[in-house]
Amino acid sequence: MEQFQIASDIINLSDTIMEGLEHIKHRVSEGYLEDTYYLLEDIMNAVASIHRATEPMLSVLGENSIEEFAQHINHLIDEMTNNYKEQRIEKAKIDFQLVLIPAFKEWKNELERCLSDYIAS
Repeated sequence: MEQFQIASDIINLSDTIMEGLEHIKHRVSEGYLEDTYYLLEDIMNAVASIHRATEPMLSVLGENSIEEFAQHINHLIDEMTNNYKEQRIEKAKIDFQLVLIPAFKEWKNELERCLSDYIAS
């Protein structure tokens, strides 16, 4: 039962992260880069929470790329943080749309694929 709840919580949190990324993308496209930094920090924390929750489960999830995707997402978020610090709004617009969101979707899909047995049981 606990694994079901953890798996369900991970999927729910990943849905919330996706909503946050889409909101940031929209706001940044309107030129509001600085106003969204707090939300990017929340996303960083949420990604870290998912990473901590999945770490103990990786060995029982079968072959997967969850860890690799998580590392890639963290690297992309670090790059996005630099866009904020350097006030690179145009680069942030492109990176959200063409890099970070697609990479996050891949990670989310991998999480859903690997955790589906726990959610279905």
